[in-house]
Amino acid sequence: MITFKDLQEGVYDPNIFKAFFLAGGPGSGKSYVVRKTTGGLGMRVVNSDEAFEKRLKDAGHSLDTRAMDTQVRDRIRDVAKKTTKRLQQNYIDGRLGLIIDGTGKDYDKITNQARQLEALGYDTVPKLKRELEGYRKQLALPYLIDSTENRAMVTQSYERLKTEVRASHILMRLKPNASAADTSKAYLRLMELRERIVNGEDFALVAKSKNSSEDPSVVTNGGDLGFFTAFQMLYPFEEVAYTTNVGETSLPFRTKYGYHILKVTDRRPARGTMKCAHLMVSSPAESSSEETASAEKKIAEIYELLVDSLTDEKWKNYVAKYSDDPSSNRKSGELPIFGSGTSQRMVPVFEDAAFSIKEDGAISKPVKTDYGYHIIRRIEWNDLKPFDKMEKELQKRVNKDERSKKTQDVFVAKLKNRYGFMESEVQYKKWFVENLDSSFFIGNWTADKLKVDQVMFSIGERKYRQTDFAKFLRKSFRTGRGKDFETIVDTQYKEWVKQGVLAYEESMLDSKYPDYKALVQEYHDGIILYEIMSDKVWNKAVKDWNDNYEGTFSMLKSFNTYNEEIAGYCKLQLFLLNGVASENKKNNIEKDF
Repeated sequence: MITFKDLQEGVYDPNIFKAFFLAGGPGSGKSYVVRKTTGGLGMRVVNSDEAFEKRLKDAGHSLDTRAMDTQVRDRIRDVAKKTTKRLQQNYIDGRLGLIIDGTGKDYDKITNQARQLEALGYDTVPKLKRELEGYRKQLALPYLIDSTENRAMVTQSYERLKTEVRASHILMRLKPNASAADTSKAYLRLMELRERIVNGEDFALVAKSKNSSEDPSVVTNGGDLGFFTAFQMLYPFEEVAYTTNVGETSLPFRTKYGYHILKVTDRRPARGTMKCAHLMVSSPAESSSEETASAEKKIAEIYELLVDSLTDEKWKNYVAKYSDDPSSNRKSGELPIFGSGTSQRMVPVFEDAAFSIKEDGAISKPVKTDYGYHIIRRIEWNDLKPFDKMEKELQKRVNKDERSKKTQDVFVAKLKNRYGFMESEVQYKKWFVENLDSSFFIGNWTADKLKVDQVMFSIGERKYRQTDFAKFLRKSFRTGRGKDFETIVDTQYKEWVKQGVLAYEESMLDSKYPDYKALVQEYHDGIILYEIMSDKVWNKAVKDWNDNYEGTFSMLKSFNTYNEEIAGYCKLQLFLLNGVASENKKNNIEKDF
């Protein structure tokens, strides 16, 4: 069994040089090994992809290189590879331990080996086909969005991070599967409440009135949500907040929680992000006046002692001794980073006090919240980073956010126009509304009564028929409970069309994007190679590893120079760690790490 101590041994010894070679597709454990070895062992990572992305940014190019001039892209990649090679050599000359991330991607070598394996029938193994299909879909995702719209969404998010919006809202809860009647009822009720506000009634009083907001917090805040910025609210909510003028009340709009109306009450420049710590003396809202007075006196005394001669050690000791916050007092009171664009939010009075501290290391006067009295210490404040420093992070957040649905919807609309999308769904959808019954909700419904299999829509040369829609409906039965059949059919039809259009575009990717085709082929060959290695090498190796681990590892460490021999042994080590051991010794390895 490989232990953390085993891996660590010799990393900082100038007489022992360690190199880890990573090989494997997504999900094979490479990131896990990088995270553990760089964090715990101080290994240097060699990765030409990171250098390539940096060069693209420096040259003012997008990370999406599909529309980029091929010669320019290849020239930048060559420069990145040369830079990476020089960096690697510097690490080698300095006798530093390194991780070479991306080995095992020698395409010609893998291709030749894969062809031999295909001859042995490995390409026909169902498990491999399923695995490749999963990778194919992952690789296709960047090609199934509108790059222009996606870029605009990233830019929009950054611009919104510069401004914080304060808004109040009224919520009428609706389940995602709410009927048309319930949806209409909620919408009309909000229109009535909005009319009262527009005519001059106080928003908070309307929000708290009978049969009004169903947000439980309305009792204490009157619907006031405080200041927020991009990514801190659901995207539909954020969209309305940033497109409504200060003092105006929006029309009803839908999120996954139901229908809302909101009133924008203020705007201000973003305050950046704050990392701070606190010392809290508990005094919850339900405390008696005597308990509150006692807590106030205690926090005042602590503050006077701290402010007199504050040091890091003194702060740490006082937090450990006096703070009533068990989640932070073991970490010197440190709290998660909060502020503009983060997922973390604090109560407004706490945030205001934290952002009013002018210097790192300084503390606030005692602050009262519903939880008690706080002394806040500023650790680090940061303004919004430049766009080029945040672009990659923002891209990831946009792709995970509801924003991605909007970009994909734009893309689907363009594909429909491009490939001559046609539909005749109205008359043929009606059949499903009339023929669905209660058996649908338990997964037993069939389309046996369907006499004529009509085309419901077509794209390119593909035709999608009623029987195809019936199969799709059967797969989606769990998402239909509680809805009327007309709503079910309409919702699922739209999703079916969307998936069909995207599937058609995905089938065209090989011919449209040579880079995509080559990458899929590389994964295909790599998966086959992995399977044969598992059968012929690793399954046998694991027995040898278990039988005589100490001897194998000692032999691995006995090489003192960087050469092909140590490279081979280090690669074997990582293969075992990522391949066999991750399956057979997973729990033990994770524990040891």
